[in-house]
This record gives sequence, C-alpha cells and structure tokens, in this order.
Amino acid sequence: MAKKPTIHSLSKESVPSDENEAFFEELISSSDRASALIGCAGVDAALVQALRCKCIWLSDEMIDDFFYGQKPVLGSFSFRIRSGYILGLYDKKFNNTLDILRRIRNVFAHAMRPINFEHELIAKECDKLPHLPTTEFDPLSSISEHRRQYVRSCAYARLALLEYTIEHLDESLKRMPTIAGL
Repeated sequence: MAKKPTIHSLSKESVPSDENEAFFEELISSSDRASALIGCAGVDAALVQALRCKCIWLSDEMIDDFFYGQKPVLGSFSFRIRSGYILGLYDKKFNNTLDILRRIRNVFAHAMRPINFEHELIAKECDKLPHLPTTEFDPLSSISEHRRQYVRSCAYARLALLEYTIEHLDESLKRMPTIAGL
C-alpha cells in the first residue's frame, strides 16, 4: 500500500520523466531566485541518488531517516556534497563546482532583499563555475550571462550525477537483501 503524500514527502519527489520539460521551462523562465533554488534542487536530488549507490540497501524508512528525517545524517546539501567527495563519487574540481552552486543557492534562499545573478558578489561566484560548451541552438540564450552559467552548471552536475547512478546501479542492486539459499 502506497503511503499518503505529505508536505514533507513532496520535497523529496524526483521529477518524473514526463515532467522534465516543465522542470527546465520553470528553471529558465522563472525569477532568478526561483531558478537558483530549482537548479540546486535538481542537483541535490541527483546527489542523493548517487550517494544511495554507495550505501547498503536501504528501506524507504531508512532512506527517510538517513537523508530527510528529523535529524538525518546527510540532511544538508553541504554534508551530501562533502560525503560524495570522500566516498569517491567525483573529484575535487566537481566537488568545488557543487560547493559554488550551494553557496549561490544559499544566498538566494536566505537573502531578504531582492537580488539577481548580476549582483556583483553573485556574479563573482558564477565566474568561478566551469565554462561549459554551448551549442548553436542555446535554449538559455534569453537569460543573463551569469544565470546561464549557473543553470548550465546545475544541469551538467545533475546529469553527471544521474549518469554515475545509472553506471553504479548494478553495484547497489547486489547489496539488496536476499533470503539465504534463494
């Protein structure tokens, strides 16, 4: 029997594949603040999935306690980023990129005054992000340079973490509990 959705469970839901386009549309067309929060929410969800590949097999209840509960071991984006690095999910450069994204996200999440990606301090942080290649058709061409850098870095990080998860899914499945002899 499926659990009844709660306000708490809503924040843990991943983006269903049929809603990916809407996710990216909101990421691009919303305010700078919304874009910063949505971008990192996608990265954070992908990071949780990648970290789960390194764990013993966890029940849904254990996942909730470990990542989302009242006092979770890996309840913050910061702890998750550091854990991913020390567990060997990615190198120092990728770790630094995730940490820059986290710092920018935190400014947008906690600043009470109106801010945007062109604020001097935020732009300075965005300039530290890797300069990722673009294509001839750039769906991000309508947004500011620093926001584009941030959104592109979030998308790249999310995809890289999801790719890691897919590549290591077999390892995770091997840790699924079995009944002896079966």
